[in-house]
Amino acid sequence: MNPPSTEKTILILGASGFIGSSLARALRPHHKVYGGFYQNPVYIPGQTPVSLDVREPDLTRRIIGQLQPDTVIYAVGSNSPDRFDQEKHNQETRHSLGISNILNACDYGHSQVIYLSNDYIFAGDRGGYLDTEKAAPDRELGKSKVTGESYVRSRSLNYIVLRSGPVYGIGPARSPSCYDELRNQVSRGLNFSLSDSERHSFVSVDYFCRAVRALIENQVRNKTLHLATGHTQTWYEWGKKTAKDLGLDDSRVIKAEVDDDEKQDLSLVSSALFSDLLSV
Repeated sequence: MNPPSTEKTILILGASGFIGSSLARALRPHHKVYGGFYQNPVYIPGQTPVSLDVREPDLTRRIIGQLQPDTVIYAVGSNSPDRFDQEKHNQETRHSLGISNILNACDYGHSQVIYLSNDYIFAGDRGGYLDTEKAAPDRELGKSKVTGESYVRSRSLNYIVLRSGPVYGIGPARSPSCYDELRNQVSRGLNFSLSDSERHSFVSVDYFCRAVRALIENQVRNKTLHLATGHTQTWYEWGKKTAKDLGLDDSRVIKAEVDDDEKQDLSLVSSALFSDLLSV
């Protein structure tokens, strides 16, 4: 597809995190980018940092009213189910309740909202989930994401819900990704443990950012989409391959000992739309 060349104003919420900061770097050469953060700004040339607490409705409405973004990308909160369980109240607020304030603010400026979701909205009983299938989460993270998705679909006239498996790549110093942690530990001769019980469709951060840019520039709207690759892996399998690709000793990547080793397949089937958007 040949996208329009018009520069857009984009506000990325969660811009100090791995995915948010990666999106800022990818989008800044092509669009005007504001990076919304709560406590820890990430300074990226070409991006303007904006302090914004999504829990504060009046502040949120004022800032979005001032910036008048064409698109708001909601990348707030952790995608780790274990971290979600440990910080349930704070994470639940970020994943589901915070988006309510954003939607109210965006109603005034008619901004497009892109809500980043994940594969934990499914039960993991069989894998190969299509974007048309009903969500049925059994993890608290997934339940919170389903709530956020429902808010977006019911209250926005211009939205995208984008689900993906784990996104991997180099993250910012203050918010290192699993890729960073694996590289740092294995390169020092230390073991790095990963679960072998969950199967996902892993997506590189470069591919993820390219997909988001294509969605924005081609003015896709009112869709729930899956972004995935054809190859599925467990975290352990992904870690072994990543270590090899980096030229590191993959024997240092070991299987994590878990209390519940029930196998889950959370893999997604990519939406057909992406074969067109990302064909070039």
